[in-house]
Amino acid sequence: MVSIVGSIITVIAIAINAVVALQLGKHTLFFHKKQIEHNMNSIRPICDIRLTDYEDKISVSLFNAGVGPLEIKEFSCEGPYGSSPILANLIPEMKQPWHNVHGNPSGMTLAVGEAITLIEINPQDDCTREKIRNTLKDIAVYVRYADICNTGFEKHKKLAFFGRPQRERVNCISGI
Repeated sequence: MVSIVGSIITVIAIAINAVVALQLGKHTLFFHKKQIEHNMNSIRPICDIRLTDYEDKISVSLFNAGVGPLEIKEFSCEGPYGSSPILANLIPEMKQPWHNVHGNPSGMTLAVGEAITLIEINPQDDCTREKIRNTLKDIAVYVRYADICNTGFEKHKKLAFFGRPQRERVNCISGI
């Protein structure tokens, strides 16, 4: 009788151990998946298209606001008169030079906190500033980028910010 009770207790203990082992395995797999997800998010880049519009400076930049490197796979700008991988190509010629113009950024990699200034100009007069704003407001920027694991992301932004109402509008008749 003692050996039967001992055998029953052993069988119950083995069954309990099996259930506990299955639960531990299930929890281990769950936490392993969460760790992989956390690791992927720990290297995720965030593409931020930054617009600067001051009286003495107008610029458009790409900024990596994430926590991992940002590889630009494809870049394009679309405006009412066509599209181009170079933002400055969509802006009519001006009498004053650009302060900074960047070519096609496709294939470039941005480190965390790094930026590429696509265009920058320090307008010398009100007419130049207004005409650049009026051109930029109708343009949209598209970026397809990836992290170091080649996970793809997309970002697009219309530059309508440049068309916001100003305190006083300048009436310019002559060319830029």
